[in-house]
Amino acid sequence: MELDEDTMRQFGYTGDLDHGVTLVPTPISDLQFLLDSIKDYRIQIFFSFEASEDTTFLKLATHGMDQYMENTEDLENSDYSRYAIPCLPNFTVIPSNKSRVVLGSKAIRHEDGRLEFSKDRDDFMKFWIYGVYIGAAYVAAGIVAAYQCPNYLSSRFAGKVKKEYPGVRFDIEAGDNALTVTTTMPKEIAGYTAETKSVINEHKYGFVFSSDKNQLNGNSINLITVYKSRCMNESKNGGFESIFRETTRTYLYRMIGAMTSDYKKDRIDRIFESGGKVKEWQLSPNYANSILREGDGIEKGDCNDTTYNIEINFAGVSENMELQINTD
Repeated sequence: MELDEDTMRQFGYTGDLDHGVTLVPTPISDLQFLLDSIKDYRIQIFFSFEASEDTTFLKLATHGMDQYMENTEDLENSDYSRYAIPCLPNFTVIPSNKSRVVLGSKAIRHEDGRLEFSKDRDDFMKFWIYGVYIGAAYVAAGIVAAYQCPNYLSSRFAGKVKKEYPGVRFDIEAGDNALTVTTTMPKEIAGYTAETKSVINEHKYGFVFSSDKNQLNGNSINLITVYKSRCMNESKNGGFESIFRETTRTYLYRMIGAMTSDYKKDRIDRIFESGGKVKEWQLSPNYANSILREGDGIEKGDCNDTTYNIEINFAGVSENMELQINTD
């Protein structure tokens, strides 16, 4: 999803915005309506600002991210905030200042009958196209979908993946995960300035891509990587919440529903027993796609005739999940 022209004008863009858009741009109000309509289904929405020369890596490196944050303030502090994922910056395929296309050259017939094409640059047949850019939301959603697949993770983390588990708890910001699970897009700039990095680290905002120089096991990483993967929900530790927290919560919610015939109390009790599913997750913390890692936990809370509370803890940050008990 790409945000609309009016929003882009707030970035100071004065060029032609009527070209090169693969999806109809969406105003913030429509995005809010969509998020509010589907929040009960726990669907995450990846969105980016309209792809142009004003939302590239170079622009983010030189102008910072204040404008992105200002234009998404209305998505904070709402029930749907954890499902809203702003993605930045956008990717450049062909920059607008290097978009000349040469179709051919003027043909010259010599007196002896020979025919050749002129090498004079003034005789070239050429035209210019607008720059070609890719919205960051496409790449972000693609890489998240990929690492949730255990087969994909197995190709990156040999021997460290449990084939039965999806990569919902996979935190791409942790350790060398971002250098192991990269995009397929080549680097565009030499990296962000120290000031820009400081702002990104301070605010912990958005699904942010990096074009920095990196190495893994002595090998250079020449592809764009993920720097932050945050939604619009504020974190208890400051900044915004990592998206893996919601993907894991949603997985637990749906798995518990599937294992308990839509949340029957006696069956919920059973999954917390010594041989239950929770114990299995707790005993498998060291895989790349573990459902619960070291420091995580799930505990039973209070329950009554209508609701069953479960306390979920991710690395010291806890949250209550309320289940509606099925009495049928």
